Amino acid sequence: MVREVAERALVRQSYVVETASDGEQALELFADGKRDDLVVSDVVMPNLDGPSMAQQLRENYGEIRLLFMSGYAEEQLRETISLDNVSFLAKPFSVQQIAEAVYDELAKDG
Repeated sequence: MVREVAERALVRQSYVVETASDGEQALELFADGKRDDLVVSDVVMPNLDGPSMAQQLRENYGEIRLLFMSGYAEEQLRETISLDNVSFLAKPFSVQQIAEAVYDELAKDG
């Protein structure tokens, strides 16, 4: 449900959005040649969690921008996720908050 809300919010902002049901499916999209400006991912997902997926993406495809969504506190997440250059969006979030977070990430030099 969170994925659907995020997708609708970003499509309304004219972003091109590709969705995956879990980390493994996201890796498959990249293996099939998809290259995204930003990966927005939940931290906790079935089959392959967000941090593990992100680490594999970066190992295989270089420095990919990451925005993690999570119900956990950002400080706690930063201590447990050993990835650099990662941003966080706390759940629950509004349509405006996810749109702003994505805009901010894409506007960063990188």
